[in-house]
Amino acid sequence: MYFRQVIMLRNRSNLSLWLVLLSFYPILANAQSDSIKTFPNWFKYNDSDYYVSFPKYLDVSLVGVVGTRIQMFTKQESELDSFMENISLMSEINNNPDAKLEHYVEASEIQYQTSIKNFVMLENVPIKINGMEGQKLVFMGSQGKYKIQWEQYIFLINGKGYIWTLTSELSAFPDIEPLFDRIIHTFKIK
Repeated sequence: MYFRQVIMLRNRSNLSLWLVLLSFYPILANAQSDSIKTFPNWFKYNDSDYYVSFPKYLDVSLVGVVGTRIQMFTKQESELDSFMENISLMSEINNNPDAKLEHYVEASEIQYQTSIKNFVMLENVPIKINGMEGQKLVFMGSQGKYKIQWEQYIFLINGKGYIWTLTSELSAFPDIEPLFDRIIHTFKIK
């Protein structure tokens, strides 16, 4: 409506006005597309209770340990690279009406503290992603010959616990963590 009024007021130079208005189109189009998180060459995965997007170049497995919903693996950087960074989602139905997010966070901390040598908690903060409240944990330690860093996003939604985990060699963590963050920000519960 605003543009129609402007055009009516400036009848004498309709062509130049349209050219000016058209020059703003890329700016307006980018502003709209930035609010919708879509990435080129990403696969949109639609499961029974959630959806998530991830790069097509990751190796993906939908079969794994009980409770594992999806696993994504990076490619080996060389033949000497014996560790594949990975991202996984585990979930479980929790019928306990008293279950709280803090219980999942505490259980995760205990599990890693008891199974990881030289365990160090680096971050434990509340987060909100796509309207879902959760907890972000970042920790590091040793597992066999590897120095590992983990990042977890834990959610308890509609009686179901969702735990996203990035497992990475310490040296590769700064490179893969931004990708994990982008993937997490596409995660939505139906």
